[in-house]
Amino acid sequence: MNVEPTWMQRPSNQPHRRSGAMTAAMQALPGAGGPRLLRIGVVQGGRVLEDRIIRERRAVTVGASERADFVIASDEIGTTVSLFETDGPDYFLHVSEGMTGRVALEGGIADVTTLRGRVRLTDASRGKITLGDVTFLFELVLPPR
Repeated sequence: MNVEPTWMQRPSNQPHRRSGAMTAAMQALPGAGGPRLLRIGVVQGGRVLEDRIIRERRAVTVGASERADFVIASDEIGTTVSLFETDGPDYFLHVSEGMTGRVALEGGIADVTTLRGRVRLTDASRGKITLGDVTFLFELVLPPR
């Protein structure tokens, strides 16, 4: 006989709520104040090497140098490459030669090979950038509480 514990039972006068109702309710709540932060995941050889939220609004670099924010051992990436830059409250993706991937922008999804220079990111921007054998996944997220 399968009997639910008392804390799982709902009163008979309350309707059954669909699964995921709490998730939908939480998404409807206003988020924490302040500007969004850059979240970056690094994938190489099919393995997630790192997933980090950049808490300071600043440029983000990748490369073989110890001074890079993300130290990557790859022949295709030089000593240091600036991947993201800031200008006031805005983040910019720095598109460089040899970069591939897709980015969600205000106007829709864009192929990185069609973009040049600095591309302004919005709060809804996210993307997948590949440099050589390394893939960078990014999105702008609300600060953790």
